[in-house]
Amino acid sequence: MLTHKHLMIRFRHCREPQFATALMVKKGEAILNFMPLFHNFGFMITLGYISMGLHIIQMQKFTEVKFLESIEKYQVQSTLVVPPIMIFLLKNNLVEKYNLSSLKEIGCGAAPLSNDIITEVKKKLNIKSVRQGYGLTEVTLLVCMHPTNSKKYESSGILIPSLSAKFIDLDTGKSLGPYQPGEICVKGDVVMKGYMDNLEATQNAIDKDGWFHTGDVGYYDDDEYIYVVDRIKEL
Repeated sequence: MLTHKHLMIRFRHCREPQFATALMVKKGEAILNFMPLFHNFGFMITLGYISMGLHIIQMQKFTEVKFLESIEKYQVQSTLVVPPIMIFLLKNNLVEKYNLSSLKEIGCGAAPLSNDIITEVKKKLNIKSVRQGYGLTEVTLLVCMHPTNSKKYESSGILIPSLSAKFIDLDTGKSLGPYQPGEICVKGDVVMKGYMDNLEATQNAIDKDGWFHTGDVGYYDDDEYIYVVDRIKEL
């Protein structure tokens, strides 16, 4: 269950100087979305785009040709993708047939990308920024994201405002230090109130101190960049 407060905080994140798409894409410019609106991913990013006054090009479903045609036709400045689309952009010869020079940035989520793929896509498309992020529906979409101009491509970025995080040992529950993989737990104003009509699931996910246990395994480095490496919960 997410409230109006959760949504308003999420919209505020859209304007955070470190993270904002609006730093690359200005009001009235085009952003392309093919994520389904029935899922929190597509729904929340679309509301965020609206709050920034962007021109949203919404695809009913993803097809390779329509994706490329839309970027060329509407002079799309930014788009949010998943890793298979990055592989497509890098390796499929169809890409060469379209003018994608309007693209300034690509955001990517759902699974980690390698440094090589990010670097090669940036070079091939001559774009300024490829940024990764990590999130869940239970935290109103985002846990962390690459700040603008970050070079730590293989990470999932740094914590967004309004969240704290800790990484705990899977056996003991003890908090861990840098570079020690453990379950990612987060706490803050964007964490859900709970699962509707399912008190047991809520209590299993959010402990008595308010920490939401994501079921994902990761670690952080000395600069507090987060790396997601495994999953321990079934979706």
